[in-house]
Amino acid sequence: MYKIIVTAMLLLLSGNALACDICGCSAGGNYFGILPKFQQNFAGVRYQYRSFESRAHESISENGQASMEYFQTTELWGRYVLNKRLQMFAFLPFNRNKRVEDTKTTVVSSLGDITAIANFVIINSDSSCKRYKHLLQIGGGIKTPTGKHEIIRNGIMLNQNIQPGTGSFDFPINAIYALRHKQIGFNTEMGYTFNSPNNQHFQFGNRFSIVARIFYWKKFKQTILLPSIGMAFEKTKNDLISSIKQDYTGGEIVLANVGFDMYYKNISLGITYKKPMTESIGGGYISNRQRLSANFIYLF
Repeated sequence: MYKIIVTAMLLLLSGNALACDICGCSAGGNYFGILPKFQQNFAGVRYQYRSFESRAHESISENGQASMEYFQTTELWGRYVLNKRLQMFAFLPFNRNKRVEDTKTTVVSSLGDITAIANFVIINSDSSCKRYKHLLQIGGGIKTPTGKHEIIRNGIMLNQNIQPGTGSFDFPINAIYALRHKQIGFNTEMGYTFNSPNNQHFQFGNRFSIVARIFYWKKFKQTILLPSIGMAFEKTKNDLISSIKQDYTGGEIVLANVGFDMYYKNISLGITYKKPMTESIGGGYISNRQRLSANFIYLF
């Protein structure tokens, strides 16, 4: 088995199969968004779409191909409130990843890596008698290697970036803060993921992210409308193979985002669009395209 893996990796670093070593990363992190009705349980489904363009780099291979990568995730997620200080979150993703090159198209679809997170409520002043309502949560959890990460096509193992799973136990931590005065509010969340090596000695780079949003809260009888606008920053360290840094991996990006959420009784619908503003990803050989997410939540 070890010889097969080594052979596959060597094949991936030669000939026409290149460009996939710098393709868009499938190990994206979760954003919580503006969480509804903080002391209620919920279950829901959300959809995330990301696209990338990877350009060939002649320093490694003259035959490298440019490619487009499309990552779609449809996941079940939910929150269970254990008590006023502790909340549990779970994420069950199904990934569909697609790479389009000049001579071929590769599509993989499978269950992704399941994540469980516990958040502790540090501050909660959500009361009708308060002029300012604010909330602070911090927490962390574990991502388990439930997704496939050793898919082989035509005798060659697909690059780690296109696999539905990572094959590793990873450890995300997060902090969420929200502040609202009358109809105007501010929400920010920060996250950091400590990634570990998988059984092929491959390790995605640790990832930091922060997003800040300003939102407007408007209530009409039993309906609440919540448009928002904001910015996000993401920074990823280089990937590692046997603890050796890999060129053309990692980088940072700044994105502008606009969103709209609607709450009616026990139902919530939301959509968010993100547009890259400035970036330096994969040594400049990767360009982020559009990002879109949508969600449906039922509160109980």
